[in-house]
Amino acid sequence: MHTPPPPDLDDRKPLIHNLKAGEIWYRSHQIAHEPLFFGKKKSQRWDAPAGDYGVLYLGADKFCAFMESIGRGVLTTRFVPKSVLQLRGLSKIRIKRALRLIERIACALFDSCAPLVEVTEHCGSWAEQPALLAEILDHYGFGTDL
Repeated sequence: MHTPPPPDLDDRKPLIHNLKAGEIWYRSHQIAHEPLFFGKKKSQRWDAPAGDYGVLYLGADKFCAFMESIGRGVLTTRFVPKSVLQLRGLSKIRIKRALRLIERIACALFDSCAPLVEVTEHCGSWAEQPALLAEILDHYGFGTDL
């Protein structure tokens, strides 16, 4: 489900957000991959069309990380299968030095930024975080069979 950027993106004046060194962002990722896996699948919004560089997607908070990696895929059904929650994990990612981003609560970092981020905590699978998961599912009106 690849959605390209809007056609008038080049004409828009971006709102710049400066990340400070030490800020924590969140990554929801397949447990089969390391949290700092820069994917080249060419299936996500900001992936390289030719797959010639990898992209790491982060959320400014846990809710955003969940929605970007899991929630977007279940918006029509409002149901998150247990298997998805068991196969995806949450990690905290620290920004090692200041970065300039376009203002969004989610970001896509290209693999050239790999030295600028580090994992500070593996929080476990979403299924292993029942209180957080319940809060997020309630907030968005999602259900699960977990």
